[in-house]
Amino acid sequence: MTKRQHGVVVTHIEHLDQLADCLSRGEHDTVKVVTKFGIDGGWNAENRSRLLRMVPHVIVRTSFGDPSFRQPDADFRFPFANQVIGELQEWYDIRHDIMFEIGNEPNIDAPDDDFIFDYQAHLALAIQKCRDNFQEAKLISPALILDPDKRFERFNELCADAFRSCHFIGLHFYEHFGFQKAQQPATTDHLRRAIRLAQQFYGDKKWYVTEYGINDEVRVSKEEKGRRYAGMAYYGESDPALPDNVVGLTYYHLNVNSNMHRQYHIFPEGDMVFGDRVRANPPRDLAA
Repeated sequence: MTKRQHGVVVTHIEHLDQLADCLSRGEHDTVKVVTKFGIDGGWNAENRSRLLRMVPHVIVRTSFGDPSFRQPDADFRFPFANQVIGELQEWYDIRHDIMFEIGNEPNIDAPDDDFIFDYQAHLALAIQKCRDNFQEAKLISPALILDPDKRFERFNELCADAFRSCHFIGLHFYEHFGFQKAQQPATTDHLRRAIRLAQQFYGDKKWYVTEYGINDEVRVSKEEKGRRYAGMAYYGESDPALPDNVVGLTYYHLNVNSNMHRQYHIFPEGDMVFGDRVRANPPRDLAA
């Protein structure tokens, strides 16, 4: 196999040259985008086409199935199959070897069992329709928030069969300061929970980390975040180390002119440090 995929989640750029700069500095080979936002003026045929040719690996996430995406004209809480197909078709029309992530953090509001059952039903149908319509695409299950009060274990208990029908299991995790115990005067424990849960329910599957990041912006600089991200992604510098069935990661996020979650924006300094580590010490290939 080739080395683990790595890249960035795009949430706000003015133009694609900014993304190209980020990718070049960081030696990134992967981009994750969201259908309903991310670039000034919105995604259109021209900028979709250019983005899909910028890197070997592209993840497109739906907005339907993301309860945090609240708009007055539609209910985005569930991954309604027809709406999911409508969001993804125009991307697939340009490029077939693509990854589609269906939904996002559906447990953000600590849902009850009724919501989880409804979500599971819509997700299962959306996955089947995607497999029928996008036969060359790879599907990633929606990742869950790992905070104990968000019912992430119950969500997996009820949705595991639907999640398992995707090619990859999506994971998110964040830390306050870093992913090694020596870097953790305080810890979210997200990484340890994510791996424990994924091994419990999906130990035989491939996993894809579609969001990760370090929260602190006082004690941990952009440069140091880039160094720690590379260490965790490629050099086993986390507790526990990422297993080989983690096929890729995208850090959160590239956001150049917005106040949304500024603490996670490491471009350009952090990407350069990340890339410097990769250039100096090329990552090993994953086990087959």
